[in-house]
Formats: sequence, structure tokens, C-alpha cells
Amino acid sequence: MGRGQVSRHWRANGLKPHLVRGFKVSRDPKFVEKLEDIVGLYLSPPEHAIVLR
Repeated sequence: MGRGQVSRHWRANGLKPHLVRGFKVSRDPKFVEKLEDIVGLYLSPPEHAIVLR
């Protein structure tokens, strides 16, 4: 499915995902632990790591 098809479906159904202004928190019991691991990698990346933002 191409971008044009996706865009047409969104318009036909009144969907505007680019306007969502919220953050949905996972129900995963280990969510906070996993989030801290990811944020920690950005704040203190391993030596010789490539960090993309």
C-alpha cells in the first residue's frame, strides 16, 4: 500500500494521526524500566556508539 492510498483512507475516514497531541503509556509492567534503559542510552551512549535523533 502506497502513501497515496494511506492518505486517501485517512481522509475518507476523518483520521488525522498527525494531530494527536498525547502520549500513551504502555500497560507493560516493565515499561518504566525499559523507558529508563532507552533514555539512559541517549543520555550516556556506550563508547563508539552511533546515536540517531
